[in-house]
Amino acid sequence: AAYEGVWHPVALVDAGGEVVGFAQWAWDDSDSTYTLGGVVLDARHQGRGLGRAVLDALVAHVRSQPRAGTVVLTVHDDNERARGIYARYGFVETGEILDDELVMVLPDD
Repeated sequence: AAYEGVWHPVALVDAGGEVVGFAQWAWDDSDSTYTLGGVVLDARHQGRGLGRAVLDALVAHVRSQPRAGTVVLTVHDDNERARGIYARYGFVETGEILDDELVMVLPDD
């Protein structure tokens, strides 16, 4: 999370107060994007709808920031489960590859 000093780490906590994962977000002034990164849920908590809840919270948070920007993320092409979650949420693959990961963008509302 300390990489280049741009990442904002967040703990993912369920309704009972248990830490169930980690995520981070960053603002890129060069292209006005908010990047979601490192979204990880403990395997014991997967399959409970928390992925959707995490995306809801992260997207709402970055969209509440003072600067408007596009929300993007990257995902390994072989991570079908994550790709499916992101696609169902509305993220679209751009065809770009960044650091061996597929780039996905969330169209503006």
